[in-house]
Amino acid sequence: MTTSHPAKRVTAGTIVKKAALGVAAGAGLYALASAIAFEFTIDTKSPISIFAMKKSGRFKVMQTPSDFTAEAAAWFHNQKHSVYTDSTDGKQLHAWKFEPFDSTPRPHQYVLCIHGYMGTPTEMQPWAYHFAMRGFTILVPWLSGEGLQHNRYTGMTYTESLDTLDWINYIIGQDPQAQILLDGTSMGGSTVILAAGDHPMPSNVKAILCDSAFDSPYEEMIGSTQRNTHLPRPIAKALVNGVDVINRMVQGFSFKDISITDAVSRITLPIQFLQGADDKVVPKDSIMHLYDACPSTDKRQLVIPGAAHVYEVLTEPELYWTTVDSFVDDYFPAPQQTAKKSK
Repeated sequence: MTTSHPAKRVTAGTIVKKAALGVAAGAGLYALASAIAFEFTIDTKSPISIFAMKKSGRFKVMQTPSDFTAEAAAWFHNQKHSVYTDSTDGKQLHAWKFEPFDSTPRPHQYVLCIHGYMGTPTEMQPWAYHFAMRGFTILVPWLSGEGLQHNRYTGMTYTESLDTLDWINYIIGQDPQAQILLDGTSMGGSTVILAAGDHPMPSNVKAILCDSAFDSPYEEMIGSTQRNTHLPRPIAKALVNGVDVINRMVQGFSFKDISITDAVSRITLPIQFLQGADDKVVPKDSIMHLYDACPSTDKRQLVIPGAAHVYEVLTEPELYWTTVDSFVDDYFPAPQQTAKKSK
């Protein structure tokens, strides 16, 4: 004798419920992945962030020129002293200040050195040292992370550009005759462009050095996610979009709305663009996008063959500094040059 079992009936309601559970589970996983990615890339004080991993040595990060210039590093460590100012929204900002070498002082001439993503003022050692030797007074701000009590999150240029404005105002408040060079590397290069392009610059700001800048924080985040995770672009883009949603809730702005290309299209200050031809961190065509969009009557560019990201200063130091010094001297004459012109 055989016993037959009635077939299970799958109703439309059951299918809808299972689909809804699947969608909810997928949405939950996506939200969790986005939250982790936000902490990893944006929250500088999270224990699971790339910032914490770099500090502990658990994450091998790209070396910077500061790792290879022992003389500049020793000078930087011995000569730095802290200065503070308040931001427009009431936060205390912190920078390291360096006096010019005694033999070559340039009264009232300053360089504001802006570091990159995941960086610290230390990575600006070669530039601070070079310009101090040439007689400039140097300020190197902390833009996020351990050097600041209140700036927990990186703004991928946005909040950093506002801090840059506060430091410009600090210098002018200390010295109304100040002549200021804005100098930024990597994300710092994009930051000084955003500061100068999105806000009226006081006449004290004379020129800009922009080294290895990206033209879009949003696209840079997608590219970085692809490189570090080997995910296909559509998945990397979806993950960055999730980070962006969280950032809008936490910091109140979208990375999609930040355009360095738009900002540079409003800059009329003299500007020198620099980038390495072998840059694998920032797209190699970024320098051309920024250069072409800039309306300045004095815009210059230098691409150094064989140089990796921010490595032009080491790959071809003589060419790099000759180019930079030639540009800077056009707008920051040394005291003896000023004396000759006044005769």
